[in-house]
Amino acid sequence: MAVTLQDFEPAFGFGMNAVAAERSRSLFLAAENLLGKAERSLDTDEARSRALVRRALDLGYDPHEEAVPALQTATFRFFEAVADAAQSLETDDQRWLDLVEQLVESATGLVGAAVVEVLAELCDDGDLHELEPAERRRLRRLVLDARARSGRAPVEEGQVEDMVPEGEREDVVLGLLRITREYRTAAARLVG
Repeated sequence: MAVTLQDFEPAFGFGMNAVAAERSRSLFLAAENLLGKAERSLDTDEARSRALVRRALDLGYDPHEEAVPALQTATFRFFEAVADAAQSLETDDQRWLDLVEQLVESATGLVGAAVVEVLAELCDDGDLHELEPAERRRLRRLVLDARARSGRAPVEEGQVEDMVPEGEREDVVLGLLRITREYRTAAARLVG
């Protein structure tokens, strides 16, 4: 049986938790670095992108955050792109949602399901991201309709990896990076 940092927590107190937190932070920074490079090279070198995603997935599971850093980082990159677009447009300008709707209609399989769960989190965090009530209602309806079409049950917030089998994670992360890049490009045209 493998021994983890959490096994020492009762004996050594909060110091080990601080070590686990720092290790976790390092894993997520590494995942962000690798996935940023992977996203930037999507258009020019698919093999490089795939290799970088594999490296990010090789970081494994983070027991402190109870998450797979590569998957959580890929979903957060999409979340951040959508939230940034929503906040950068004028109040009641729902063009960012028009783009989201197009993505939800085009994304399929596990990538589509992951996109829907990320959007559900954004909807739940709507106050934090200053979404207008009409935007939240539209986003909520979009999420519920997409879930009904797919037949998938919602996942616990932040736990997209629970629905992605280990053997499919590479393709899902790459798919999320593509969608994030596509969304950022389209949103930049709205703002700029």
